[in-house]
Amino acid sequence: MGTDRLRVVQDTNVVEKLITRGISQEKIIEFTSLLLSLAEWVEVPAETIQAITSDPDDDPILACATVGKANYLVSYDPHLTSLGGSYQDVTITEALPFLWALRGKQSP
Repeated sequence: MGTDRLRVVQDTNVVEKLITRGISQEKIIEFTSLLLSLAEWVEVPAETIQAITSDPDDDPILACATVGKANYLVSYDPHLTSLGGSYQDVTITEALPFLWALRGKQSP
């Protein structure tokens, strides 16, 4: 795993949220390593980032999803979920509906 990729994960709120929930350091390292091994690294040129949401911090997330041709963007962020469920062919959803779609099931 590249150190740049590890730094990106460490700089996000992911690790902080896992720590807050009492997840052990060993499990956090295991999870982030798995996440990085499954993820596709996407380079997003600065000029492709457009002001879309009311929160400028979310615009690079959308750019990454569109440049990387993601099928889904899973988020509870209201600035992203308020975009009406999709943006440029990327479905924006919360975790449970994503899992239902992934499993090919309807919501209970």
